[in-house]
Amino acid sequence: MPRIMLQDPWGVSYHIDTRNSEILCAWFDEILPVVNANYGQRRVPPAVIKVHPLFSSGLNDSADWHTESLVITGAYAFASMNGKDGLAELEQLRHTLQATIDEERGKIGGT
Repeated sequence: MPRIMLQDPWGVSYHIDTRNSEILCAWFDEILPVVNANYGQRRVPPAVIKVHPLFSSGLNDSADWHTESLVITGAYAFASMNGKDGLAELEQLRHTLQATIDEERGKIGGT
């Protein structure tokens, strides 16, 4: 799993760097109810997530997340409330970003 930053609607950020999905799931269990709490207010947007790759021992290794400049700087809504749902939403985001990358590469390649 990659380097993750979650930001709540009030601007507070929470960070984790881990390649261990069990640790990430436990962190999501702890953090997601906090960053997605509405504190009695209406129409509070979900937290946003930014994801950056980690490399196991250097830049020559395969990254554990997308490295394309098309998607690496993006902030994406992240509404999950627990670890299991958070991991599933992160995996869905990975697939969505891959589709975006594939589409943009097709435009650049002229296909």
